[in-house]
Amino acid sequence: MPGYLKSALIEAGIPSEKSTVPDKYQERLPTSLTLKYGEQGWDERRIFLDAVQNHLPSDSGGSAFYLRFQTKDGQWHAYNELKDVQDDQIKTIKISDNGRGYDYQNLQFLNSSKEDSDASGKFGEGMKMVAAAALRADIAVEYGSRKWRAVPAIVKHTVDGREINQLVFDVTHYVNEEPPIDDKHYGQSQEVSTTTFSNLTPELIQQFRDATKNVIGVDSKRPEASTSAGDIMHLNGGMLYVRRLLIPGDHRLMNSYHLPHFDIKSRDRSHIDQDDLEHEIAKILSEVKEAHIIRTLLLQIKLSMESGGSNPVESTIEYAPHNKELWKQAFHEAFGENASVMNVTRSGEVSMGQANHVGLKVITMPPRTAATLEAVGVPTYESELKEIVDNMQEVSMEDLTEEELEMIDRLSYIDQFMPYNREADLFIFKTKDENEKSALGLCKQKGKEEKEEIWIRRDQLEAFERAAFVYMHEKTHQNTGGAPDSSSEFRDYLTLVAARLSIDQLSGIKVSSAEGSRHLGLKKAKPKMGMIRLP
Repeated sequence: MPGYLKSALIEAGIPSEKSTVPDKYQERLPTSLTLKYGEQGWDERRIFLDAVQNHLPSDSGGSAFYLRFQTKDGQWHAYNELKDVQDDQIKTIKISDNGRGYDYQNLQFLNSSKEDSDASGKFGEGMKMVAAAALRADIAVEYGSRKWRAVPAIVKHTVDGREINQLVFDVTHYVNEEPPIDDKHYGQSQEVSTTTFSNLTPELIQQFRDATKNVIGVDSKRPEASTSAGDIMHLNGGMLYVRRLLIPGDHRLMNSYHLPHFDIKSRDRSHIDQDDLEHEIAKILSEVKEAHIIRTLLLQIKLSMESGGSNPVESTIEYAPHNKELWKQAFHEAFGENASVMNVTRSGEVSMGQANHVGLKVITMPPRTAATLEAVGVPTYESELKEIVDNMQEVSMEDLTEEELEMIDRLSYIDQFMPYNREADLFIFKTKDENEKSALGLCKQKGKEEKEEIWIRRDQLEAFERAAFVYMHEKTHQNTGGAPDSSSEFRDYLTLVAARLSIDQLSGIKVSSAEGSRHLGLKKAKPKMGMIRLP
């Protein structure tokens, strides 16, 4: 119709299409859900976190989400003002975003509008479940987006004699006017979608207060490290976040992590498959570029293993480090330049005393951690021991001094005090390279037809005490069939040898009881029950 004719008709009182459309109208939107749907596990914590989830940038398509609250005086406040306000003064909680918004019909169907792979609500249940849980807890909730607002309600039905509470939404559509804005701070230009709670329970207010702990991005704290696979939030705590939200429970983690892209396959967002979790944590730590984080991780794994508690996830993973030199550097920074690694399952074969005896500092680690460290080039006990043996150079008996040869003869005196003593050839060695690691002595086990060998480093012959210590130590290994230092067999045998030597030496001492007491610096005392009198 020509414009001039349309204007003339309107002036004559003929109604236009615009004037016949109401400024707003309401409709009831039914769902197929009942109030009992998802009843288990939906408390205030789940209500709040799932409501927040819908407003996160990955879900809303926006750049920010907002948390605000209204006090009973009608004033709206930023979240950072919450610490100064008592619970009984809080009237309303609002979560909002500046995203693309969503169609009100999403409230009706179990259908998700989130196509982004990083979006969380793929089952389309979130808003319905939040609404049902809120109604059960007598919490009022209102959803809003674009030009509509909706509140959940209950419609009672009787089916086969049973009462069923159907979840519905009463939707108000704003056509020729804007939806009411109660919070002037942001205004409609910034708040595209909102979830507003009122008639609050103490538990919901507490969840709102805990948002800084339970939702990443509420405060300005930055992660300790970020990788393409996820973030290390804290080097402690054992907390797990998926797509910014805390996943409750004990996940056996030493550190706190954020998995921003992880897809929880279960509708129960409080559960994450353990194999999936280990895979994601392995990816994050394998990509870490900060040496101090790897150093802390290795120290944590070591301490956890020694404490004897449950094995944390980090100690059960075999990593694939992107920067092998960084991991090797971190290991030596944590445990020393001369440290080597050993699988803890082999620690019964070699004790730390035995390792120190051959000049090694051995760090035991869980099997997969040890395998990772070996793969990045950290030396193992076995490789270090081979290096030590390769650095040994035999010294001919003809090249020894008379004093050194006499020392060797004195060592043979000890053999008579060794039970089941087996013959062995004695060799003296020196190190080829003084800058390389070297053992004090070594017992080389041989086959049944070959005589075994005891090796002593030449500088140990400078003092009988040192030479005797090394000789007795290596002969104990030989006579116990190679028992490790940490074994009771090794300790018992060496103790018996020392006791026999001591008795032999003491048997030649003849002193009176008085002389013995004075010699030992003892005061004369009256004998007591259970004491042995000196002869």
